[in-house]
Amino acid sequence: MPHHSYPDSQRAGRQVDRHRRPPVTPASIPQPATVQPTMDRRSWYMPKRAADDLARAVAELHYDTRQPKHAVLAELVAAALLHLPEVSANLRSL
Repeated sequence: MPHHSYPDSQRAGRQVDRHRRPPVTPASIPQPATVQPTMDRRSWYMPKRAADDLARAVAELHYDTRQPKHAVLAELVAAALLHLPEVSANLRSL
């Protein structure tokens, strides 16, 4: 009987895939460091007219400045927060 030398990819009559990765288990998945999200999505109900006015202002500033809409909305909120006492007074007088 001739002696055959089997390559590493074939041992004892079965195929061995040297490129095969070990099975993925939850413990083998690297966990990312805890990162706080920089963006968030919120939802509030508001009168249609107010929502339309806000959308129009965001679009106008977006096209005027070419800044992303999320940046425009952040600036609008920041400006409104500077006037929080006025807003509070307006709400109290309703």
